[in-house]
Order: sequence, then structure tokens, then C-alpha cells
Amino acid sequence: MKTIKEKSQIAEKEWSKAYDVLWKIVNKKQLKVGAEIGVAYGGHSKKILEKTKAFLFSIDPYKNFESYDDPMNISQKKFDQLYKFTKKRLAKFKNRSNLLRLTSIKAAKKIDKLDFIYIDANHSYDGVKNDIALWFNKIKAGGIIAGHDYNHPNFPGVRRAVDEFFNRFGWKINYHQSGVWWVEKKKINISFIVPAFNCADTLAETVSSIYLTNFEDGDEVIIVDDMSTDKTLELAANLKKKYKNIKVFRHKINKGGGAARNTAVENSQNPLIFCLDSDNILANKSIEKLKKSLINNYREVVSFDELKFFQKNKNNITHSWKFNKESYDINDFFITYRHPSASGNYLYTKNSWLKAGRYPEDVQALDTWGFGFRQIASDLKIYVLKDSFYFHRVSTNSYWNRESKKNNLSLLATTVILPHLDRLDKKIISNILNTKNVDKWFNEIEKSKRSKFINSFLEKIKI
Repeated sequence: MKTIKEKSQIAEKEWSKAYDVLWKIVNKKQLKVGAEIGVAYGGHSKKILEKTKAFLFSIDPYKNFESYDDPMNISQKKFDQLYKFTKKRLAKFKNRSNLLRLTSIKAAKKIDKLDFIYIDANHSYDGVKNDIALWFNKIKAGGIIAGHDYNHPNFPGVRRAVDEFFNRFGWKINYHQSGVWWVEKKKINISFIVPAFNCADTLAETVSSIYLTNFEDGDEVIIVDDMSTDKTLELAANLKKKYKNIKVFRHKINKGGGAARNTAVENSQNPLIFCLDSDNILANKSIEKLKKSLINNYREVVSFDELKFFQKNKNNITHSWKFNKESYDINDFFITYRHPSASGNYLYTKNSWLKAGRYPEDVQALDTWGFGFRQIASDLKIYVLKDSFYFHRVSTNSYWNRESKKNNLSLLATTVILPHLDRLDKKIISNILNTKNVDKWFNEIEKSKRSKFINSFLEKIKI
């Protein structure tokens, strides 16, 4: 029977191919404090400590997990022996090494800030996903998040989890032929986009609600004037002088809300977008919660769960919408109009805008409804953050009220869903495209409070 030392030599003959990647990055970027999640025999930790001056937390529970299928999931007795072997192996590094016999979750509670991390523990999709989310916020901007087995045929979940997390922000995922992957963490900022048309009476209050408690260094506000005929453009110019990081654009002709939103996103520089209509108001310190929910939970779209309606003064709430679901999928668009896309004032990744193919520009006031539909048709969900809200202004002259009276909303909504019929249940398709319903199905949803139409509709699709 082979000793622990002999087993380590056999294993590290293969693993050591990956040992000469991270330490070089650590030295090049002069990183000071890091952690390795999944230590095993300690060979990689040893290499980092030998080749750098960094302090290293080496984290491994050395514990058998019955449900985890992996060659390194050995018996508990052998894990105990392995821990003693590794502890002795790293002991010579004294004050620069701390071997923690803890799970990743428990270790994270003891460690606040790091310059780099190397994730090489549970190689399942959920395991890697959870470790990235758990440690991401502890890595400083400019630091490194890395790991192993990115393209390993036996661990496809590694690449899936890595790609899903970082592709949302458009960050480069570096890959070495040894299986090592790494990403440089950047600061994640928000571009607040404000489509503006004849809103001189409300724009200042809207923008102020962003800067008061919801704006961080690196964020920006992009106002797109859609050829207003009042003093909106003049006001926007004054706001640009008053606040930092405001960009102002103007259409040469009136193009509508969808085009204004697209112009704003096109000119944005940040990976996250929050669309705030020019007559609505953010609650104090409300955006930070949405942002954390999006980043930490692998989400691309997150909405407040309540719209508090007001007319002139946000302290005088007339009524509210409360979204009672954790997330909204494609079926919800045919059951109720009370979902986040109805207002469109939510946080999303620029990546999701690209996936969705932008806001539709030919559906008038259904631009946000159509955009939300496109996002969900792109394999995304709109998630809702519990106990959060913003203030939504009610006005007889609002964009929605003006445009919805001019057009047949059902026909416009149908043009949005036609390219995505393959994503819909056949019963939904036949119901909407039925000649008796095609010009009224959306309008009936608007009117319904469990109307006969909706009850019949729900019965047909068996939801």
C-alpha cells in the first residue's frame, strides 16, 4: 500500500503542470494576500509560497462527502492522514501560511479581503458556482479570481459556472493549456439611462434620486432627449453641469422610447444598466440591494418587487403594484400585465441587452414590455428582489397613456412575439393567433381582474 507521500508524488506529476501559472500572475501584479480553495496534498500552495512573498490561506475541510463523486473524495481516515501530511508540508512557511481545515463557507466567514483566490475544490457546476459567488466580493478590484480544470472532460460544470458568472460583465476569461483559468476583477458599475421627452417638470427630481444615495464612483447617467419641444434639453444641460458623469444625447427627430433607450445603452460604458424613466423616482439606497442580488446570484435581470404610485408628491402614495413571484418567465406575459416589464424600470446587464437584440423600436409604448419579452426569450428570467420598491409617477400625459390610445396594443404585442413562436406553448400560439383574438388579447389582459377571457385562457394552457 502506497504512503501519502508516494500518492502525492503520483498525483502531482500530473497536477504540477498547472502549478507554474498563478504564482507568476501574483508576482507580476504584486498581489499580497490570497487563498486556495481545495488544497489536497498542498503542492500548489507550496509552489505559491515558494515563488512569491504573498500570505496564503490554504482552505480544505479534509472531509468525506458521501454524495460527491470525485477521485479525491477518499475515506475520512485517509483524509485525516492527508491533513497531517499537508500541515507538515506547509509548516516551514510559518507566518505566511495558514492551513484552515474548514469548508469554503466557514472559511469565508473568517476572511474579509483578498487580492487573489484559486478555486480547485468541488468540481461540480453547483460547487464552482457557489465558490465563485461566495468569494467574489472579497477580492479587490484589480485582483485575480482563478481556478483549475476549466476544460476538463470529466468536469464540464467548471467551465459552465465560470462562463455564466463572468460573461455577464463582458470580462475576459484567460485560459492556460494546463487547465488553469483566471479573470481580473474589475469594478462593476452602473449606467443609469433616462429616456426623456417633454419632461422638464420631472427630470430634475428623477436625476436627483440617482445621485442622492444611489450613485457610486464610476457610475454614469445617460440622458437621451427624444426631440423634446419644451425645456427638457436645456434642463439636461444644466444637470450635466451640476452632477458628475452625466452624458446628454439628443435625437434629431422624435423616435420613441425604445430608440431613446437603445441610444443610451449604445453609449454606456458600464456592464450594468438601470433604466429609470424621466418621471419616476428611486428610493434612498435602493440600487445597492438590486446590484448585490444580481451579482451574487448569477442573475442578469433583477427588479424591485413593488411600484409605489404617486401623482405629484412621492410621499402621497395612491396605490401600489406588488409582484408576488420570485421570478417571471415567458408564460407570465400571457397571464398578467403586472410584471416588471410593464414598467421597465429595473437593473440588467448590458450582456442581456445584446442577447435580447435591444429594445424594440416599432411598438410604441410597448418597448419595455417587448424588451422584457425578448430577454426572457433569450433564456433569461426576470428576478424580483423581495421588500424593495421605487416610486412610479401617474400622469394622464404619460408616455404610456399617450401612445396606448393611438395604437392597437394587441397587434403591436403580437409583432414582438412572432419571432419567438418556437419558445411558446402551441396552445398559447393558437389562442393568440386566432383571428378572434389577435387584435384584442393584450387589451383583454389589461382590463382583466380574472376576467372570463383570462379564466378561459388559463384553462386552455392549463397553468
